Amino acid sequence: FFFQAEDGIRDYKVTGVQTCALPIFLKSLPPGAAPDIQVALVAMSPSGAVRAMLGGRSYSAARSFNRATQASRQPGSAFKPFVYLAALEAGFTPATMVIDQPVSYGRWKPGNFSKRNEGEMPLSQALAKSINSVAVQLCLQLGPQTVVDVARRMGILSTLKPLPAIALGASEVSVIELDRKSTRLNSSHLVISYAVFCLKKK
Repeated sequence: FFFQAEDGIRDYKVTGVQTCALPIFLKSLPPGAAPDIQVALVAMSPSGAVRAMLGGRSYSAARSFNRATQASRQPGSAFKPFVYLAALEAGFTPATMVIDQPVSYGRWKPGNFSKRNEGEMPLSQALAKSINSVAVQLCLQLGPQTVVDVARRMGILSTLKPLPAIALGASEVSVIELDRKSTRLNSSHLVISYAVFCLKKK
């Protein structure tokens, strides 16, 4: 697939990915899905080259509003890697034992998707299972501002509130910011997304 190609970018690679993105999305919709369901997608290479972008189902319907870059929504569990990276930087290791247990902060009592707690487990397992209680405990232990600072270094530019709920992705971000996060975590260097690959004078 074009996503795995080297960074020797050619027009047909960009066009190929962009052309197939929307049909793949439409094919994935369940039968009878509402016609106004929208889409936001960014396919980015490790260097930050934007190979494909969908800002909505159609340009005319969106009226030039690009949901991939202009819309913000809560990222949920996609934000948790920032919490775990902050923990690793603070001295935790993948083998550090953590406890999946009920946790509360004032009136807020976040639970796991499974509605149950599994007790002691390695940090790596808590991340793999996306355990909410562990992410919140780590955030409280390290400090929400520490998590915000890590997210900033990873390329998140939106306003982030340093509250415990940030561990579960309560602050809104854009799709392209999350894509930069994934690229940054996988490549270990800051990635600036770009869409213009070259300009040629005729």
